[in-house]
Amino acid sequence: MSTGIDIPNDVIGLLAETVERGASLLAGGSRLAGPAAAQDEAAELAPDESAGTVGLGLSFADDTAVVVVLTTPLAEELCGGSSPDHVRSGLQVLIDEITTGLGVPLTDSVGLANTPELVEFLTGRSVLLGAGIFDGDAVVATLGAAGPRAGVTPAAPEPVTEPAVESGDSSATAPAAAPATAAPTAPHRPTSGTAAGPAVSQDVLARGLALLADVSLEVTAELGRSHLRVSELLALEPGSVIGLERAAGSPVDLLVNGSLFARAEVIVEEGRYAVRITELVGNGITA
Repeated sequence: MSTGIDIPNDVIGLLAETVERGASLLAGGSRLAGPAAAQDEAAELAPDESAGTVGLGLSFADDTAVVVVLTTPLAEELCGGSSPDHVRSGLQVLIDEITTGLGVPLTDSVGLANTPELVEFLTGRSVLLGAGIFDGDAVVATLGAAGPRAGVTPAAPEPVTEPAVESGDSSATAPAAAPATAAPTAPHRPTSGTAAGPAVSQDVLARGLALLADVSLEVTAELGRSHLRVSELLALEPGSVIGLERAAGSPVDLLVNGSLFARAEVIVEEGRYAVRITELVGNGITA
């Protein structure tokens, strides 16, 4: 999608990250999320329309835009209905995650009932990235992000200027304090929540966790590590012993998708190795 508008690489990277983060929230069970990729036309973001589609167009304060489009059966499964209100309510966790990721307030959301409305919503934007959510060979949902439209420059806070002080004024030993109204104001954010993002109700959080309930994660128990030179590696043979950096009796690390989650002790249960968690670390989930 080329409009002749230059957009910084860091903004493109942020849009791509937002698309992939949002797509991962729609994956689960037999559904898999594809990577973010450049799209030539907005119509490419339309999933299989044979079963009907419903979506949302989200507009943000910096004039970036995000679209989420679901097939009607998936909308009914995830949101309890296929109306824009059902979709908006059912995907609130996704909307909050996108808003937090972009770091700017959400200014508007509109329902998108078909491909022409999707195309119209994204017309004239500078860059378009999208990711599909697949169930087998079928595209059951798409998520896209686009940069600002031509000629639109988001308003920036005006800099604070110090009042001028005449050199002949002996009573002014320091610049006068700027009026309180002259300070730049932070972008408007919802009154609820914290600086890290909008508050999320327990019901909304539960719906978001339900979207992720069937996502499969790889859990690895790591006994220890060692470093070998190439010559040492080539000299290995059956019976060779490799020393590990971890002391005997130390707990093993549990990694979830490669990230440290917990520490545990190795046990044997029903004739198979198992681990008993002794400590949750990092972002470990606590009950």
